[in-house]
Amino acid sequence: MKAASESVLSSIEEAYRNPSLSFPLKVGPTRTQEEALQRVAESGESVAVPYILPLLLSPSEGIARAAARAVHRLMARVPPGNLPAFDDWLRTVYLFPYDRNFGNSDWNDLRPEGVSTLIRFPEETVSLLGAASGHRSGHVREAALRLLAEVHDGSELPFLLVRLNDWVGPIRRAAREAVEERLNVRYAPHLVRNLELVFRIRDWQRASCVPYAERAADILKSPEGREWLIRGLDSRDRAVRRLCFELALETPGLNVRDTLLQALRQKYDQTLPLWAARQASSRLEGEDLRAVLPVMWGHRSAGVREEALLLYRDRLPGEAEEILYKALMDSHPDIRQR
Repeated sequence: MKAASESVLSSIEEAYRNPSLSFPLKVGPTRTQEEALQRVAESGESVAVPYILPLLLSPSEGIARAAARAVHRLMARVPPGNLPAFDDWLRTVYLFPYDRNFGNSDWNDLRPEGVSTLIRFPEETVSLLGAASGHRSGHVREAALRLLAEVHDGSELPFLLVRLNDWVGPIRRAAREAVEERLNVRYAPHLVRNLELVFRIRDWQRASCVPYAERAADILKSPEGREWLIRGLDSRDRAVRRLCFELALETPGLNVRDTLLQALRQKYDQTLPLWAARQASSRLEGEDLRAVLPVMWGHRSAGVREEALLLYRDRLPGEAEEILYKALMDSHPDIRQR
């Protein structure tokens, strides 16, 4: 992962400044440790999270609360699809000297019974438990996982999904039980939000996770879950949006032509229109193809126009002459050469 910026590292050092130490860390102008944590939170640099986790166990409740807010705010910026890599980062980042400036606040030495202290921050609880579920200690991860399993508002789901690939068998089993409990229509909006992560688990080797991804897809393609799949076509998350379009083409009752037209009209995603153009070749016939081809030919993407040109030539040769003449004047050399 990208390293934290110098300004964030400076704020982290300031957050650990301990006036009682004989040799305090070198810092800039004096500010409170809570203010330093606020600056870390405002930075948006999620890579800073493992550096401030030890402060959750600070003897100062004010510092611990400021650390909880910072962790929560920064973890909210991690896309679900990036959570497995972030989970690894939580265990591998080198914390010294930050985790040694409070004698009783060493995150690495956190015990399972200490995990429950994290729930004293209600608004930040799931993020904090999510961080603990990536702890180096399997006992701590399991304790955090079981507390996460008691949450049923969807915010816990990405952390449960990540633990499906844990290298400790009992943790994987506990994660499977928790995930299976959530594979239902009520969780459809949360499945959509975490769709990239849901589909990524198919590639994990430690456990056979393919059935979970397939069941999630079946829920979203069902009449009861279809509403959330359709909403996902307008998701702000590009990966989620693309996966929803792929599922939509496999969903009974959804019009393939209209789905491809919607994908072709995506303004801020160059990949989806090209994907839709290539899908049109194998999925559309007759009048449906005729309805889509003018949109493809008028598209700003040369790749989409090229797909349209080939379809006119191969599938509608009687209507291709005018398009072929226009292709000779196209702004893109690949189109002109076709």
